[in-house]
Amino acid sequence: MAVTPEMAVVARDLAGAGTEIERLDRLRRTLLDGKTFSFEYEKDSTFTSAEAFEAHHGNCVSFTNLFIALGRSLGSRLQAALILSRGLSEREGDLVITR
Repeated sequence: MAVTPEMAVVARDLAGAGTEIERLDRLRRTLLDGKTFSFEYEKDSTFTSAEAFEAHHGNCVSFTNLFIALGRSLGSRLQAALILSRGLSEREGDLVITR
């Protein structure tokens, strides 16, 4: 979950101002919308946060690594966790989206 200086700058720019929750939500939405920072889903590629940042693609673990690292660079104490309960989900090709 290492953060490069370039990643920290991008995280600050994407997150903008506001509360911690507002900044993380803005960061998440920006990473997912693909307009300002494109990130393409690729099921067979698992990268570290820095690798995912440079490649702009990877699987769900790569995206999680990237999001956590960028969030931590903003001062948030994020960590990965395994959720055992099932929520609503839908499948789009090889990607499963949960809500």
